Amino acid sequence: MSEETNVTEVELDIKAVVALDAFVEAKKAKKAAEEAMRNAEKALREALGNAVTGKVNGIPAVKVVASQNSHINKEVLATEYPEIFAQTLVTTPYTYLKTM
Repeated sequence: MSEETNVTEVELDIKAVVALDAFVEAKKAKKAAEEAMRNAEKALREALGNAVTGKVNGIPAVKVVASQNSHINKEVLATEYPEIFAQTLVTTPYTYLKTM
């Protein structure tokens, strides 16, 4: 919605159309970059095999780093402890741009 009360549609001016085009192109570029990164990581992991460090001309260039991620399983919490789930649930409203 625009800043005007109860306005749900607005005609975009040329500046906004240019921004829309840039937005769409940036989304495409981001998707392509993420795919390129996944492909490069796959190739690097294949090249490393079981090694921890990969070298270029004898100099360490890439290393497999072990890490751990943890999270709460919301489905289990909601099923097994619904009162606690309800008391701790935080909902944050947000908006996003969907191109058509």
